[in-house]
Amino acid sequence: MNHDALRSNVEFVLSEFFSEPYGSTGVEILPPAGVAALLPCRPNPFGRGTVIPYALPATGAVRITVHDIAGRRVRTLLSGVRQGGSREELWDGTDTFGEVVASGVYVIRLEAAGTVSTETVVRLR
Repeated sequence: MNHDALRSNVEFVLSEFFSEPYGSTGVEILPPAGVAALLPCRPNPFGRGTVIPYALPATGAVRITVHDIAGRRVRTLLSGVRQGGSREELWDGTDTFGEVVASGVYVIRLEAAGTVSTETVVRLR
């Protein structure tokens, strides 16, 4: 049995039905106050798409990009100004040209409020 996949699915159900982000310990995950941060993507691993939650300390410029394991940018999901607080973006597993990316490991990168935060996701077909 793949326990990591099961845990990811349970966390996804909890967050979608109860609107609460949960880590593998069942404890709510919150970024440090005043810091822009990515939270764990869900589901992870994913097939069709993954939700990318993030938190911003204040309104400002935000850039979220997806990179392959070699560091090449696959897609820019967001480049603009967003209000502070908890937000989410969706990555549907496609590149800049709308082509479905290969199975593998990808790095989500958030640049905001003078900080850079990353999360790793796994794409499975």
